[in-house]
Amino acid sequence: MLLQKSKSIEIFRGKNTLSDRQQITAEFKYLNHICCRGARSCALPAWSIYLKIAVNQPIHLETNPTKMNLRHATFADLDLLRHWDDQPHVIASDPNDDWGWEVELDRNPDWREQLIAQIEGRPIGFIQIIDPAREESHYWGDVAANFRAIDIWIGEATDLGKGYGTKMMQLAITRCFADSSVTAVIIDPLASNTRAHRFYERLGFQFIEYRRFGDDECFVYRLSRTDWQHHSY
Repeated sequence: MLLQKSKSIEIFRGKNTLSDRQQITAEFKYLNHICCRGARSCALPAWSIYLKIAVNQPIHLETNPTKMNLRHATFADLDLLRHWDDQPHVIASDPNDDWGWEVELDRNPDWREQLIAQIEGRPIGFIQIIDPAREESHYWGDVAANFRAIDIWIGEATDLGKGYGTKMMQLAITRCFADSSVTAVIIDPLASNTRAHRFYERLGFQFIEYRRFGDDECFVYRLSRTDWQHHSY
């Protein structure tokens, strides 16, 4: 993102050598408005931001600080996905599903995307996006058209707690709503996974109902397009 002001801001981590605190405050409020639309929880933590005033220089804002991208999963990811399936935290979040990677990685139905999240080329997690009304097993049952459903997990325990899951969900949600016909995104964390509930609620999802899917007791959450448009990422 590139912006221009008569007096602009360079973001960097380090000591704040500026003495004009009132100007810093004013410029920071302006930056917060640009980046975060005034949201309390900004993607750039206030405690780590230092501002340097530079006359007639452009403002460079990092819109993807983790340099994360999504790519389609392929059969070459089979061993990686099997390995992730064996991790205790992945099992705890999805204990009863058999993903059938050997078959599914060679299939590309038009109602599904299976994606690998990467940071500078290193795989860190998996995302599945489906059209639940068209999905072949009818896992979601009777569901409205123009919804999307997301499954997501971080592969390695060492990558938990670093904000990667939040960034993955933001990318996945944006990918869903890039289709103008999509009206809402739904998810189904385990009813016992209160940490996941808080995670999704921070992203703007609203609790809809308790529901049982096979052997799993789940909470269904939904994020409407309207709520997404009003939620700052």
